[in-house]
Amino acid sequence: MILSPDRKRTRHRSLAMMLVLVAFVAIGLWAWRNVDEGLQAQGLALTIRSGSPDERLAAMDELWRLTPDQANLALPALLAALNDPSAPIRARASSLLDYAVLKVSDPSEVSETTATLLKALGHSDPAVRRGAVANLGRLYKEVPKSPASSLPPEVAQALLKATSDPAGPVREAALARLTEFEGDPKPRLALLLAATKDPDERVRALAVMRLGPEIGDSVDARRAVLHALSDPEKSVRAATGGFRRLPGGTVPIESLPDLIAALAYESPDLHRESVIEILEVMGSEARPAVPALLRLTGPDTLARVRDCAIGAVGAIAPESPEALALIPPLLDRLRASNVGWDGERAVSILEKFLWDPKVEAALRVAAKVWDSAAGEAARGVLRRRLDPGDRLNTLIQSLKARSFLDPGR
Repeated sequence: MILSPDRKRTRHRSLAMMLVLVAFVAIGLWAWRNVDEGLQAQGLALTIRSGSPDERLAAMDELWRLTPDQANLALPALLAALNDPSAPIRARASSLLDYAVLKVSDPSEVSETTATLLKALGHSDPAVRRGAVANLGRLYKEVPKSPASSLPPEVAQALLKATSDPAGPVREAALARLTEFEGDPKPRLALLLAATKDPDERVRALAVMRLGPEIGDSVDARRAVLHALSDPEKSVRAATGGFRRLPGGTVPIESLPDLIAALAYESPDLHRESVIEILEVMGSEARPAVPALLRLTGPDTLARVRDCAIGAVGAIAPESPEALALIPPLLDRLRASNVGWDGERAVSILEKFLWDPKVEAALRVAAKVWDSAAGEAARGVLRRRLDPGDRLNTLIQSLKARSFLDPGR
């Protein structure tokens, strides 16, 4: 059916009016929902201020169900609750601040919140002090539209003072917040180095992790990280996991006792392979570590760690009696599993013993086996480690092994 122009215009107007009506309804529902949640937040704030202890705790639990924008409406009540006589209420209010503070943006609100949190740093409850420290940093770092991109001097001084707080969680929060801001690298490095000696393991672990970008050419930073490898607490040792290769490859000789001590820990978080790699980088300076490395070459040690230790002995103490004693089992291992993955692994270890003529001869034999992982690895080792003439000879032998140069073909 063909519609007349008038009827078409009428139909288009009806459709447009319907779309406008739907939009108005959606906006109205959205506004009503926001008003309803706003009223709910204000009601919860009133309960937090004047309800019974159980009612106040229940009201705080309800705040978690709201958006940060709505929870922010209860911020004054939460700040007041930091001084509540009930410890559970203070602790709950302190944890809720992490949520409510996210939407603080008005300069006057930032100023009032800062003043309240600075005052809370003198509270007798460590939970309150920790919450105040954490949110002082968050107020100037994570909050959208914050009036400052760095810490005001009075806040920076307060957080610096908090790094000496009697409670470990407070010191940890202060260190975390202070090291999030850009500034003079020297005070930051000094702060982190001091924190690596903190009695609280969480503070030490955080300091070690944050030292990563600060290492640079600092011998003190390198020494602190290497010392953490032998920390009695597993969490601190685990924090060193990102330092498999220290920048520049320089390892302070004073750190050798810490590295040797670190080999005694069986914790998988310690990454003993990393410790062994660092010792190998030290070369002959790490000769005192050979007895500790030899203890890791036994059958009771994890195979991956054992292989690293064997290779390190060959690299650290070439031609020593200890290294020479490790060669025959390696050669037997290569011959027994030339075609398997273990043969390739044996080649990578034997590369550290290439100073021995028997090892070079065994790798030349392995290099002639074309269709094996060990043969490919042996050819790679010989190409890297031998002079150009020997490299050419090795290539010719490999091609003969694959029959490319066989006159009979």
